[in-house]
Amino acid sequence: MAPHTKEHYQIGIICALHTEAVAVIAMLDEPHPKLASQKDDPNDYSFGCIGVHNLVIACLLAGIMGNTPAMTVANNMKRSFPIKIGLMVGIGGGVLSKRSDIRLRDIAISQPTGSHGDKPPIALLNALQSLKIHDINKGIPLEDALTTMAMNNPRMSAYDHLAGETCEDCDVKEVIEQKARKTTTLRVFYGNIASRNQVMKHGITQDQIAKKEGVICFEMEAARLMDNFPCLVIRGICDYADLHKNKIWQLYAAATATAFARILLSFVKKQEVADTPEQLDLQVLDLWKSVLGEKHPNTILAMANLALTWSQQGWSSEAEQLELQVLDLQKSVLGEKHPDTILAMANLASTWH
Repeated sequence: MAPHTKEHYQIGIICALHTEAVAVIAMLDEPHPKLASQKDDPNDYSFGCIGVHNLVIACLLAGIMGNTPAMTVANNMKRSFPIKIGLMVGIGGGVLSKRSDIRLRDIAISQPTGSHGDKPPIALLNALQSLKIHDINKGIPLEDALTTMAMNNPRMSAYDHLAGETCEDCDVKEVIEQKARKTTTLRVFYGNIASRNQVMKHGITQDQIAKKEGVICFEMEAARLMDNFPCLVIRGICDYADLHKNKIWQLYAAATATAFARILLSFVKKQEVADTPEQLDLQVLDLWKSVLGEKHPNTILAMANLALTWSQQGWSSEAEQLELQVLDLQKSVLGEKHPDTILAMANLASTWH
């Protein structure tokens, strides 16, 4: 199998915390070797696949959270890769209400409602609709996905839910008693997810915003992403966005969010993640190599076309390396004075300029 290049990665996943990124990496069917980043891209990427989809994963810098750093990471990712759809996967604070009995470890999905909410890519909305139909008929196999994670990385089996901090010092009249569920099955809630640059810890403010906007979850990264990085936000519930916020549930919540992401991707059709010019050039090149061999003029021409596409996309270093290969092949196959060899030299000179 030919090595993967940047053009193979059209789905991007962004995480805020390292624990979230660890969960996503553990959910991969197959990890891929790292690729060199653009010179002006400081992001650290992980690569792999789930099903038929190749994924590039990035995490915010340690200790730096909020929607501005997330937007910076997303913009860097889009400059380095031909991203078509994105996922924000991680943890969030659930909103208790009469309409949604959301609990710790449940999952909140950013499905736009009414006039509120940014619209994720059509491919993700189609996949989401198919998944919801599947849920009614057969359920969502979240436990199977979590088992896959534990098998891929046995250390992830420690991602279990524990008892959280209590409200023993609060006014007992204000304590909300939740009825025990009949099953321990995770539940998925769809609706508006509110984003802000600071952690939501004030219960009264949370209730006011949630009631007015129909919010099911609060988080910190997604608000400014949608315009330039169309994505779906997936949050495992680790607290209730109040003063009892703690980290006890974060690991398990990150795992449940990632489990949903894995299942959702299985409903995304490969053809809905449209081929880019780079991928089409790569397909032509691979076909010519397999049919005619690496030194056939058609194969060399396909290499030159790919280099030109990379150059037009601004990937000068990649274009330069490929054009040097084209020039060496033209010299060895056609000779230094052949018109195609001279053209290859001109293309290389143009890239250098």
